[in-house]
Amino acid sequence: MNWDPRQQIRTDLRTAIAQRDAVRASVLRTTLAALANAEAVDTSTVAPGATDVVRRELDAAAIRQVLEGEHAEAMDAALLERFGRRTEAGQLRRQAGEILRYLAVAS
Repeated sequence: MNWDPRQQIRTDLRTAIAQRDAVRASVLRTTLAALANAEAVDTSTVAPGATDVVRRELDAAAIRQVLEGEHAEAMDAALLERFGRRTEAGQLRRQAGEILRYLAVAS
């Protein structure tokens, strides 16, 4: 079976929105967008004039790679604390933790 956390992320997004948890909702939206972007087809491989193209299907390894990239980006941004931006750094660490939850399921 191909591991795919998108349905759980969508469910968790609805919950975050209902709970007015803006930080969690933001990272879940961003994660879903990153997965959707990874499915995009390289336009150089599409015939000119094509209007309907099937998106790439991500396997478990590709999904994991996207999530790891999002997690790393949030952790890198958490370095803002060094510059006195504790609030932003804390939010980014929390976002990284949210992504890590889905990665833990895949392990």
